[in-house]
Amino acid sequence: MRVPSGDITRYLYFVAVDPTDLQTRETGLSGFTVYRSRNGGAAAAYTTPTVNETDVTNMPGVYELLIDEDTTIDAGDDEQEYVVHITHASMEPVTRALELYRPKVTEGNTLGVAADGDISGNLDGTVATVTTLTGHTPQTGDSFARLGAPAGASVSADIATVDTVVDGIQTDLDNGTDGLGAIKTDTAAILVDTAEIGAAGAGLTAVPWNASWDAEVQSEVDDALVAAGLDHLVSVAVTGTDVADNSIMAKIVAAGATADWDTYVNTTDSLQATRDHIGDGTNLTEAGGTGDHLTAIDLPNQTMDITGNITGNLSGSVGSVTGAVGSVSGNVDGNVTGSIGSLGATAKTDVNTEVDSAFTTQMADSVPADGTIPTREQAMYMVTQFLLERAVAGTTVTVKKVDGSTTLMTLTLDDGTTPTSITRAT
Repeated sequence: MRVPSGDITRYLYFVAVDPTDLQTRETGLSGFTVYRSRNGGAAAAYTTPTVNETDVTNMPGVYELLIDEDTTIDAGDDEQEYVVHITHASMEPVTRALELYRPKVTEGNTLGVAADGDISGNLDGTVATVTTLTGHTPQTGDSFARLGAPAGASVSADIATVDTVVDGIQTDLDNGTDGLGAIKTDTAAILVDTAEIGAAGAGLTAVPWNASWDAEVQSEVDDALVAAGLDHLVSVAVTGTDVADNSIMAKIVAAGATADWDTYVNTTDSLQATRDHIGDGTNLTEAGGTGDHLTAIDLPNQTMDITGNITGNLSGSVGSVTGAVGSVSGNVDGNVTGSIGSLGATAKTDVNTEVDSAFTTQMADSVPADGTIPTREQAMYMVTQFLLERAVAGTTVTVKKVDGSTTLMTLTLDDGTTPTSITRAT
């Protein structure tokens, strides 16, 4: 059987017989496996083999396989052999070969040959000159129907135009200043820079700081402060879970074995509340101001003279006082033999003045060493300067003193672009 190259409409017949007796014809089969090979190529399975049973009554066991895969022969060949191997569990395997060929005459047509062998019937042995073809118009000049009308005056003119364009492209390629040649040079430079940058920016180890990054870094640092809850120091209200148990802030305000911020009551425990209570004296004793709980003061000798300064209140009789005595309401002439009552208005005013002075006195310009727990005053100074005087460079955060130039301490971010943690360095 011969099949034109590229044709996918031809069927190849084969007979299916019993694999045991090799005689009985098998009918009603389907689901065949077909392998093919063309011109010595490797066996390849048919993707979707089409196999029909021709006529189970009149032609039992006869099947037809559609040859529709890999039917185009290689360039340069006029014919190639093509073989198929057909298998089924209920039949003996069948192998068939066919020829693929390249047609020289359109299939279905024939050449006219005269008795003497001349084509087209010419007796002189040459092909007859074709002057007019039925249904065709002779082509003349530069305009050919199969090429289409020229864009310019003629096909030759179009070719000249194309040649001019190509010359211009070549000139542009040679232009190393502002033409394609320059683009080529710039592209080569970009490739060099890309290699220097490296994968994922591995080569960027000394990029100078860009001022335009300030806002972004500030935003990232602010986000980090929010994540750590440090924004609650001045700008966000605090709830119970915002301050972790046994943190420094919790230990500052809570006295329990487990320092818990939730036990802090600002109306009674804040600095202002403490100052107010000290101011009127109502919170200096645990029994309402009478001092009746002071029952076990262990003096070396309760009958001996007290020669040191007395800074607290005395209720009861006092012997001779030779040391300095603070403000006393009323006159003291000689020894005090009567009882000393509560502080007078002047004493309270003095106490308030001293407390106010303590809160308005400027803090010391120092912080503890890294790893050392700060005093409350130092902690407030550190937090204040961190919020007001800091600069970020890469992963380093530098906190300045109040003069804005002297370094107070430095901290380290875990990432210069998207930090998630911060720790003190110096």
